[in-house]
Amino acid sequence: MKRPALAVTLVTLVGCQDRVVYSVSLKHGVATIELRLENLWRDGIDCAGAAQCADVLEAERRETEKKLVEAGGTVLESGFQVNDGELDEVVRYTIPVEKLDASDQLVPIRVQRPSDVRANRPGVPSIAVVHLSGSPTTVEMWGPAMRATGAAAMIPGAAELAGVVGAEAPELVLDVLTRGRGRAHVVIPSTDNDGKVQHRDPWISGEAGLEDVMTLRGLLLD
Repeated sequence: MKRPALAVTLVTLVGCQDRVVYSVSLKHGVATIELRLENLWRDGIDCAGAAQCADVLEAERRETEKKLVEAGGTVLESGFQVNDGELDEVVRYTIPVEKLDASDQLVPIRVQRPSDVRANRPGVPSIAVVHLSGSPTTVEMWGPAMRATGAAAMIPGAAELAGVVGAEAPELVLDVLTRGRGRAHVVIPSTDNDGKVQHRDPWISGEAGLEDVMTLRGLLLD
């Protein structure tokens, strides 16, 4: 299994998922984010029976919250949802833009207008979404935004990626909220080493009683 290209998430679950989805609202240097891992795979979730599997999932939720708090975020809500038989992990949090991990696909930046440069002002905190040209990642932005493309050869990980797929490093794409405000919706499908989008069959319904146990423990969000 291959993680989404250039994606580094705070989620530590041993298994993987069909897609990583970010829904971001940005204002006054603070990002409000919903991070959703859609259709968690059974692969690597080491448990047997409803109670033990709920233990593993609850430990995952707590570890995700811990990492976000350590990074400077404030967790608003976290847990799981079942959608059309698929188990999603969901965490909603706020975080100052400058505390975002620069190695993630959501990159903290500062936008400087020409007047800011002339006056030696730092500009406004904002985000750029980094992805590779031709990848299945999709980015939508609402608010003042722009897209820039360029060679990815100097980006960490690009050379290794090129070696795996047997091709030259692809172009890099940056989608930027240019005024430090607005919204972004980012969908990052998991792919195999050939770039093919991956999918696993839902499994939670086959783990008798798991959904009921998760409900009793307050792990399922509305």
